[in-house]
Amino acid sequence: MVGDSFEKKGDAIGAAGVRVFQFRAPGTGSYKLGIRNWRDWEGESSIIDRFYATILVR
Repeated sequence: MVGDSFEKKGDAIGAAGVRVFQFRAPGTGSYKLGIRNWRDWEGESSIIDRFYATILVR
């Protein structure tokens, strides 16, 4: 991962926004990406969603 940012949609505490992750592949090929929505400080039991994708880099 080469970047991680949060773009707020408002100024209120807890306001919605968009989290942006940027990745750089080390080269061409097929890569598997896995992301989980969780509270890191609460551990694995707090995972509420998972996302998986296979990325093809040419």
